[in-house]
Amino acid sequence: MSYTISNFMSVIIAADEIRKKLPNYSPDKAETFHHESARQADKLFKEALKNSVYKDVILLSGGTASGKSEFLATQLVNRDCIIMDAILSTELGAQNKIRQILKAGKTPIIYTVIPDDLRRAFIAFLNRDRKFSDTHFYRTHSGSRRALLWIANNHPELEINIVES
Repeated sequence: MSYTISNFMSVIIAADEIRKKLPNYSPDKAETFHHESARQADKLFKEALKNSVYKDVILLSGGTASGKSEFLATQLVNRDCIIMDAILSTELGAQNKIRQILKAGKTPIIYTVIPDDLRRAFIAFLNRDRKFSDTHFYRTHSGSRRALLWIANNHPELEINIVES
C-alpha cells in the first residue's frame, strides 16, 4: 500500500481513505475498521517521513466531522509537505508523532480544525455514510482538544494553527 499523492505533490496520509480499501469494508461498519486503518496510516506515515524530501510535516487534527477533510482539500493540498490527516486524540499519540517528525529531521506544523458549532458537527456526524458510535464523536472532539493543549504546553516552539469551521 502506498500513500496518497495529490496533483500538487503533497504526500497525504488519511486513515479514512485507507479504510475504504480494506477487504470487506462497509461504511455502516466503519468503526470496526478504525483500528486497522489507523495502524496502516501510522505505517505509511513512518515511510513518508523516511522517504519524502519534504521538510514540513502537517499534523491535521480535530474531532470527527469537524471539517478536517474539507479544510485539507481546499487549503492544504497544494502545499509541498507531508500531511497526516488524523484525529490526534491522545497526548501520547501527539507525543509519538512529534517525536517521529523531529527524529526524521523534519518540521512539525499543527493544524487543528474546530467546528464553530458542536451541535451542527454532531448532526453532520449522524448523517454521514461512515457509522461510528455517538461516544466516538465526543471522545474524538474532547481528545483532540486535550492533545492540542498538551502540544501547546510541551512544544511552545511549534507552529500551531487553529481553524474554525
